[in-house]
Amino acid sequence: IGKVLKENTGVKKIIFKCSKSNRSSHRQILHKVVMGLKENKYIKHIEIHNATIDHEMASWLVPSFAHNKTIQHISLINCTFIGAGISILCVALQHNKYIRHLCFNSCDWDEHNTDTMAASRPFLALHSLSLIGINIVEDSWSYLLQNIELSKDIIMLDLSQNDFDAKQINLLTKCLK
Repeated sequence: IGKVLKENTGVKKIIFKCSKSNRSSHRQILHKVVMGLKENKYIKHIEIHNATIDHEMASWLVPSFAHNKTIQHISLINCTFIGAGISILCVALQHNKYIRHLCFNSCDWDEHNTDTMAASRPFLALHSLSLIGINIVEDSWSYLLQNIELSKDIIMLDLSQNDFDAKQINLLTKCLK
């Protein structure tokens, strides 16, 4: 698959779903697929489900995410981020001005990952950002929304399935003005 993706001209979206019971096998397959994406000039949308993204997996994704000029949309769904995984991805994404849509849906990440995403936001050329059901901790809301407020390029923001209290609603209201 990795070899075919280097030359494929028809596929515009690739969806990769890892099995929760056989993650080690899927890690190796995903690694090979991602290597093919690095040189693919046609795929615009990548969707990865149920992957465990640690520093090793993130390092595999970096060449495709940082240098591919056709990928515009990245969705990570039900993924678990461990250690420096999100930090490595955010650094890679900062080098690609073609990625316009970034989605984290029901991902499990630690309390500092929201701050990492917020710090990276000014360096990303995103038009849409979805942080759906990702357990944003109370202390991170302010920093995240301040960085989104400074982003004039964002035209779609999805924060659904996160817990809001009155303080976060006030911050969000200020951000949207």
